[in-house]
Amino acid sequence: MKRILCLCLALFGLAAGQPADEYVQGNAAYQAGDYQKAAVHYQSAAAAGYQAFELYYNLGNCYYKLQQIGKSLLYYEKAARINPTDPDLQYNLELARLHVVDKIITPPEFFWQRIGGRIKSALSLDQLAGFLLLWLVLAALAMIGKWFVNRDPWRRLTGYLWMPLVILTALWALFFIVRVNQSSHDRAAIIMEHKVSVLSAPADNSTEVFALHEGCKVRLEEKSGGYVRISLPDGKVGWAPITGLQEI
Repeated sequence: MKRILCLCLALFGLAAGQPADEYVQGNAAYQAGDYQKAAVHYQSAAAAGYQAFELYYNLGNCYYKLQQIGKSLLYYEKAARINPTDPDLQYNLELARLHVVDKIITPPEFFWQRIGGRIKSALSLDQLAGFLLLWLVLAALAMIGKWFVNRDPWRRLTGYLWMPLVILTALWALFFIVRVNQSSHDRAAIIMEHKVSVLSAPADNSTEVFALHEGCKVRLEEKSGGYVRISLPDGKVGWAPITGLQEI
């Protein structure tokens, strides 16, 4: 948990003014060991519209140092959506999850679900889009070479490559569309209170079906009044008060 990202490149993504100032002051406070003050400055930068891996990662570190596991996991998860393969982030995520009371047992997945999950955890949407653009360019160059280049060995090479590249591009585009659709519908949240009672219906007098604790990650489904229907990987569902959790 010793890493503090003070990357100068991050500042190029900040607009001049308050977000940049708050981010720099947050870094200074973090390096001085004042994690509460650092978190305040980072939150101000986020509220001003700055969104970046470094900001969320540093916020997660601050709240971990402050022993606020719910907030720590919230911002680690936000960082993971931008750069899911960062090794320091993955280590800190696993470390923070050890403090979560609820140990949810995930049912075994089918082969294709495991493959999709590995790709999803390895590449963000921006990275997937970058690869899609790369395949599109390569496929276009191969097709141009096949139809307009008359000299060997380039004509022969592009003749062999253009079809596999077109197929790869089409499959990658399909996977990208599926991921975009999943991202727009697959909403998740972190339990922020020490204990939250999950009810059988969206009403105060409903029966408690189970309880969740700070740091537990849940899937959001539908809202009703002051409650939201949540689900867990093990199949449990119920209604939790909106005030007890925060969306990632």
